[in-house]
Amino acid sequence: MLNTLPEEVPDYLMKSWTVIHKNCREHYATPRILAGASLLDRMITDVWVPPGWQKWSPSSLRSRWHAELKQSAVTSFNERVLPRRLWERFFNGSWWQRIEAEDLRFQKMAAKAMQKQVKTSRSGICFSYSYSGLETLRVAKKAGWKTVLGQIDPGSLEWEIVREGSRKYANLESPGEQPSENYWRRWREETELADIIIANSEWSESLLRQQGIAKGKLRVLPLLYENETALSQPKVYPAKFTKERLLRVLFLGRLCLRKGVPQLLDAVKGLGDEPVELRLVGPVAMELPPWIKQEGWSRKIQVQPPVNGDGVNAAYDWADVFILPTLSDGFAITQLEALARRVPVIVSARCARVVRHRQNGWVLDEVTPEAIQNCLRHVLSDPKELGRWSSKAEVPEGCHMEKLQQKYLALTDELSKGL
Repeated sequence: MLNTLPEEVPDYLMKSWTVIHKNCREHYATPRILAGASLLDRMITDVWVPPGWQKWSPSSLRSRWHAELKQSAVTSFNERVLPRRLWERFFNGSWWQRIEAEDLRFQKMAAKAMQKQVKTSRSGICFSYSYSGLETLRVAKKAGWKTVLGQIDPGSLEWEIVREGSRKYANLESPGEQPSENYWRRWREETELADIIIANSEWSESLLRQQGIAKGKLRVLPLLYENETALSQPKVYPAKFTKERLLRVLFLGRLCLRKGVPQLLDAVKGLGDEPVELRLVGPVAMELPPWIKQEGWSRKIQVQPPVNGDGVNAAYDWADVFILPTLSDGFAITQLEALARRVPVIVSARCARVVRHRQNGWVLDEVTPEAIQNCLRHVLSDPKELGRWSSKAEVPEGCHMEKLQQKYLALTDELSKGL
């Protein structure tokens, strides 16, 4: 395999990738990595809003552009997608029905664009994220191109794990929170068409292998994370947490069964009068237990709407510790957001292992109220340990741009030689 720097890209590898990219996932991380390494030929996406269009666009679409891709070739479907988005405001179906319908429409448009793309070269690499790439992978495969699937989660087995792990809390599940069988059938065909499947964590890789995906197809590459704020100083903690200065525990993300929110709520409830407060920030995708609205819990547990930008920074600034007791995650990038801001992380072992146990946080072996309580009681008994964790909180080097460019260069070389 190549072990080269981006500025040393061989001519035969340059501009070999076409990326199929629905939405602005991870701030266009994959095409940016490839473009920075001179590997990107074209991105095919649903909506692209360059600076000249920004002032005429709603704020929700202003993230649909990135300066690092301004010199890259981009195919988008603005004129077809944007009117549809306005119409979908009146869509009465479930969240999952809407997502599946969006995926199918995007795939049809992207496949037509891909048919034009394969005519420009006899060979190339087609990359698509899972669940929205089947039609384009079919086109690329038929044309003799290499195919790469960016697997955003551990697949259908994750749903079984979440269902089993949250059986006690099934009454809290919101209606329409399940994908259809057709969704999984199409995903299985995507995995069959892919020459390489990129998983973002060893956890995800292990579950994919359990679903019959060959080890030889799988590559583990972490997510890109770039901290746009200056690295903060380690946090300062009180000598003791009291009723006047509670331990501030932050959960930031989608409030749902998969993220272990019911277990977290039960853990805090079970701590009783211990000096702990929990702030849950994000969209609510489950039925919250009615007891959290009862008098006496309003200070201990706060539910706040989603935030971005300065709101995210403010949430982490407030927190003494970030917690994510997820039942399963392909990566869980909020871990990196917290570590980049020197916030120690309490996280389950069922996602990317970026937390080192009792060095920059705490890794939960199981997702139960008792396991969470044990960790929080440990922190309450020794606040100085939080300070030690904060001093070692940082984003792993493997998540930096340069390291990921080298990984994609090596993968490109491997694909060019026929695996």
